[in-house]
Amino acid sequence: GRWPVVLGPGACAVVLHEAVAHALETDTLVRGGKVEAALGVQVGSELLDVLDNPAGGPEGVRRHTDDEGMMVVRRWLLRRGAVDQVLADLSTAHYSTALVAGAGRRGDRHSAPVPRSTHLELLAGEHTLPELLSDLRSGLFISEASRGALDPLSGEFTLHVPGGRKIEDGKLAGLIAPCRLKGQVSDLLGSVTGIGSERLVAGAGWCAKGGIRLPVWATTPPLRLEPVEVVP
Repeated sequence: GRWPVVLGPGACAVVLHEAVAHALETDTLVRGGKVEAALGVQVGSELLDVLDNPAGGPEGVRRHTDDEGMMVVRRWLLRRGAVDQVLADLSTAHYSTALVAGAGRRGDRHSAPVPRSTHLELLAGEHTLPELLSDLRSGLFISEASRGALDPLSGEFTLHVPGGRKIEDGKLAGLIAPCRLKGQVSDLLGSVTGIGSERLVAGAGWCAKGGIRLPVWATTPPLRLEPVEVVP
């Protein structure tokens, strides 16, 4: 069915990586036409301010150049839910005055660079986690996600969840079975109704898009979505 869902920082990190970063990588956008056409498009709630900030990652993660030797930038992907910049490497930025290089990453020294995020950040909101739950009569709380997937042609997003808890009368209740959250990326990002005030560093996991395996990170608060389609 369709439920209000509150995501913990770990699950939020996976959503940002799959539904924002992957959707705004130039090798994804080029499959749908002109890359620059994405700039300025409203793709989500005005509550969403998301950036890729490789130099702002935790110690041991942060970096100041990408794998092509370009300086990384504090790249705003979404401002108030609208696309501000996209993730570009040298080959896609070379012929465009609108694109900025610095997001080129290699899976290994034998692989060509591809445009990928490194350390995503979602700006904090105004609510504590109890406040995000408090007015929900029923819903789901998901602290972690095992993986996510984005179909670049249809725009459908799927988040695989190993388990979680019910929300009943604003409080956490019994356990829920493994399930999936599904929907169009624009619907998912547009369903954001609240953002937590406390951000945590959360590893978004390993990105395996195109068979190229790369570690990715994020700093995120809890996130409230409603309603979201939940399936077994």
